[in-house]
Amino acid sequence: MGCGQGQHKVNFSCKGKACLQCGKHYARESMVKICVRLFPRVSYWQVVLTLPEQLRIPIHNHSN
Repeated sequence: MGCGQGQHKVNFSCKGKACLQCGKHYARESMVKICVRLFPRVSYWQVVLTLPEQLRIPIHNHSN
């Protein structure tokens, strides 16, 4: 009698690599697999981020 009357929420992902949410998952899995193969006994890694030259001075001046 009440079929179709309620509200249903289904949590799923599109499983697409272009999707921001799903793509993050694929990137993380790939990074972990590569790190395990390249550095089997290392339990940490260092990430170096670079900024475009135009942003370096403004970000340095406003570090807060």
